[in-house]
Amino acid sequence: MNTGRGSTVDDKALYCTRTEGTLAATGLDGPKEEPANRAAWMPDDNPIFKLPNVVMTSHAARYSAESIRAVRETSAKEVALVPTGQTPRFPINADRLTNI
Repeated sequence: MNTGRGSTVDDKALYCTRTEGTLAATGLDGPKEEPANRAAWMPDDNPIFKLPNVVMTSHAARYSAESIRAVRETSAKEVALVPTGQTPRFPINADRLTNI
């Protein structure tokens, strides 16, 4: 799942992993080519849209002052836990946190 900009994902690599069966499903927040910026874009322009189990949002989420503040505060608090020997509340690699 990619909740960032479309260019974060390599479309060709994603297509390969999906067609080879490495990934069961895909969730993206907008494709790399940003169809809203192209006058004549069609889903057929990107083979990822032809794959089963692809969920694509329209990248309609907008930032707010509150959400930016919350992200910054949460990130800072998480980082501050590590040097004090505490376990972060939201680790993405919990299996690697053996030294904490």
